[in-house]
Amino acid sequence: MHVGDVLKVKAPAGRFVLDPDPDVPVVLIAGGIGITPPLCMLRGCLAAQPGRRVYLYYGVRSAREQVFGQRLAALAQTHPAFRLHAVCSNPAPADRRLRRRHAGANRLVPAGGW
Repeated sequence: MHVGDVLKVKAPAGRFVLDPDPDVPVVLIAGGIGITPPLCMLRGCLAAQPGRRVYLYYGVRSAREQVFGQRLAALAQTHPAFRLHAVCSNPAPADRRLRRRHAGANRLVPAGGW
């Protein structure tokens, strides 16, 4: 993948397993309450392989709909190899803080910005 590439994604289906190779980064994508399965995978990966690079891209309409937001932020602060990228598709004025709290989120903001 390259900057600017468009990814086609669909609803989850099938069996989900992580490659056990710690040198292979883990990329998790979730939206809204769909964070629950990726959160379990994230926590398991951080416990078993704390130095492994893990990226979580988490989209919600607004910060009010963000599930486990404080828990995710705490994991990002305590695990240097974990990068949390949270974005809002319809942010409230107070949601601008997400850009500052989650490094890299501005790269995922749709055209038109926050």
